[in-house]
Amino acid sequence: MSALKTAIDQIRETRAKVYADDPDQFVCDANSVKEAARDHTDRWLYELIQNCDDAFAKSVCVHIAGATLYVADDGRGLTPAAVKSLSKTHFPVKSAGAIGRK
Repeated sequence: MSALKTAIDQIRETRAKVYADDPDQFVCDANSVKEAARDHTDRWLYELIQNCDDAFAKSVCVHIAGATLYVADDGRGLTPAAVKSLSKTHFPVKSAGAIGRK
């Protein structure tokens, strides 16, 4: 099993246990996600490009096919730590002062 799949499975299992033990945490997390979504309204393309920069990409390809947008880069790709950070709000792996750190 890949390290990313293992990380995703562990995150999913942990969150399921947390929500089973404390259903109010689900409400708190949902509200945090709504707040984060409001913060990023009309910024989604910028955020995708920022992710490419975070991965130290030298090139980025943006392709639109029908109603689907593809964004690809030649960067380092996701790490288990990045997957964990992306699965939560306000849990950055970027260093203090980094562009886009939330």
